[in-house]
Amino acid sequence: MADQQEDQPPYPSWEELYNRHDQAPGSTVEEFLARPPIPRFAPHTWRLFWHFRGDFPECVSVARVKWVEEDVEPFFTPAEEGQQGDDPSVPDGDAGGGTWHEIAHLPLTEPKVSSINASSLDLEMLECNWVWTHREFHDDNCESDDGGWVRYGDLGSNSAVDPSIWETGAPDYICTDDTKCLIRCSCGEDRPVGKSELKITEVPSPGNDFVTVKDYISTVHPWLMSMRDDIWKAKKVERATAEPDAASLEWMVVYGPQHETMLKSWYVRPRRSKGTRTICVTVAGTTESVPG
Repeated sequence: MADQQEDQPPYPSWEELYNRHDQAPGSTVEEFLARPPIPRFAPHTWRLFWHFRGDFPECVSVARVKWVEEDVEPFFTPAEEGQQGDDPSVPDGDAGGGTWHEIAHLPLTEPKVSSINASSLDLEMLECNWVWTHREFHDDNCESDDGGWVRYGDLGSNSAVDPSIWETGAPDYICTDDTKCLIRCSCGEDRPVGKSELKITEVPSPGNDFVTVKDYISTVHPWLMSMRDDIWKAKKVERATAEPDAASLEWMVVYGPQHETMLKSWYVRPRRSKGTRTICVTVAGTTESVPG
């Protein structure tokens, strides 16, 4: 539980809270238990269905039960003609006013924060996964040294190339001037560089002392959507779950603030009937699930 003194403005940033936790002593049980809490997204955010498509706020709905899409409620309901919404003075793209779901005004995090940096895990992994996917294709299909592989030292100090573990190699995985980096694949595709450090900072909207759910998504959603082509590319080169047709599939924005886009089919869970449970029974060496 957050210290009561932390539950009043001015609030620290997400990064400040993380640093406090990391830097606090923890060599004894007492010290470990006394460390400041790690910030997290508040439990009510788990009810959000944040679709990686369209515009804000239509991209968001709110579930009654986390991960269950049945009976979802709109994140924002436009006012009917002649009616005034709950926040008519703030032009959040909701011309004519309207009503925000109660979750919209709640704190994004526990504890509350005055700022938070959002990023994309997909983009952070893009360059490394691209190298893993393309290096063997390039070597197998390149008939001559066409300049695809370049010494890191020859790239210059302004290069945005971030050598991957596939290029630095075991046992030290240390980049040197002689480290060979794949700059262009023989398939004609250039290495995606400068994507891993992209971030956007969200601060409270006017009148708020902490970042709300609405504050955060209204900023981060259009930012992520502006990079959707690179995110599709990242999904195509994921090592374990590559999706060649990523742009045609339904995705959800999950976790945070280091966000990942997850297939909707993986994210959504069926509603469980009340009073039922599943029991695993082993019969003749075979395990089956039966209603309990």
